[in-house]
Amino acid sequence: GADIARDKPTYPALLGLDVAKGYALELRDQALAALSLFDAAAEPLRELARYIVERRH
Repeated sequence: GADIARDKPTYPALLGLDVAKGYALELRDQALAALSLFDAAAEPLRELARYIVERRH
């Protein structure tokens, strides 16, 4: 994509796609664990954390 055309490093380019996906899932899980301390008001942040990792282009 555009990052490659601009010679910008990306996690998949640096780590490989499978490792980058695994890292993204790990970070999502950490974010969700941190947000578990909060009530339903934090649900939009939980949804965002899930969306970022699970979205499909």
